[in-house]
Amino acid sequence: MDNMPTDYLQDTKKRQEEHFKDFPRTAKATQEYYDQHWGPGKLYDKDMADWQYSTPGEGAALLSEFVTDKSAPILDAGCGTGLVGTALKKLGYTNIVGADFSKSMLEGCPEDTYKELKFCDLNETLPFDVNSFAAVISIGTFTYGHLDIDTLDRFCSVAKKGAPVIGTCNVLQWKEIPIQQKLFDLDRLGVWDLRKLQKSRYLPGIDLEAWMWAGLAS
Repeated sequence: MDNMPTDYLQDTKKRQEEHFKDFPRTAKATQEYYDQHWGPGKLYDKDMADWQYSTPGEGAALLSEFVTDKSAPILDAGCGTGLVGTALKKLGYTNIVGADFSKSMLEGCPEDTYKELKFCDLNETLPFDVNSFAAVISIGTFTYGHLDIDTLDRFCSVAKKGAPVIGTCNVLQWKEIPIQQKLFDLDRLGVWDLRKLQKSRYLPGIDLEAWMWAGLAS
C-alpha cells in the first residue's frame, strides 16, 4: 500500500476507521463484545470471512517453519472460534491447546481441533506450567482491548527453550502502542531470539495489514 495514490489511501483509512470506530478499547468491554455480539451465531467467523482474514493461515505456515513434529504441544493463545487451530490442523498438527477469555467464542471452536480448551484471561497469570509448549501462537490479539504487550513475557515463560512465540499487531495499533520496542527489548534482554518480523496481509478485505513476528524462547 505504500505506493498507492493518496486518494486511495485516504479512502482505505476511512473504511478501516468505519470498521473499528465502535470497537471496545478495554479488555472488559472487549470480552463483553465477544460474548454478546461476535460469539453467538458465529458472527465473528462471518465477519472475518467478509474481511478475508488471512493471518491464521499465514501464522500457521510461519509456525511450520520452526516446528516439524506434528504431535508437539502448541498453545493457541486467544484462540477465539478456532481459526488458527483449524489452519494448524490442516497442516497436520494434532496437539493443540486453545485459550481465550470469551466463553462464547470458545463454544464456537471445532470439537475435533483442540486437545483442550481453557477459559482464562491471558493478561493474568497463565494456567500452564513453564516450559510446556513447543510453540505459542497468538494471532490478532495485540490490538484494541485485547492483550497487554507484557503478555509476551508470559508466553515466553510457558514456551520450551527454542520454541517459537508467534504473534501479530495490525499496522494501526503498531503506531499507537510500544510493541515494536517490546519485541526488540525481549531480544536485547535475552528473553527470546527474534527471528522473523514481516508483514501480513491480515484483513485484505478492508486493506489492513499487520506485522507478524516469531521469536525463539530462551
